[in-house]
Amino acid sequence: MTRSGSKYFDEEFVEILKKAPEINIRTLRKLVNHLEQIAQRSEVNLMTRKELSKVFAKCLFRKTSKTSKIPEEELELLAQFLEYLMQNSNTTFKVLILFFSLKNNN
Repeated sequence: MTRSGSKYFDEEFVEILKKAPEINIRTLRKLVNHLEQIAQRSEVNLMTRKELSKVFAKCLFRKTSKTSKIPEEELELLAQFLEYLMQNSNTTFKVLILFFSLKNNN
């Protein structure tokens, strides 16, 4: 899991997210912001960013085939990415929304 640094996520995953439809990115943004609000109350609900990302990564980043199972190592990386998104949602999503607005203006 040496690729879990923010530079890796900034460069690799943002490029992948740019390929997703804009509506999916906007929906992901809302969900990530909601999960971050839950994590901010972890002293009451015991759901840290790490715990939330483990629970939701499997649902959010599943393979296209419902029968395909995500390998455990991949799932851990996806959970780390979701945790990263929660921590950096303002920056990451602003870049993506700007990308889509520029793309739509062309």
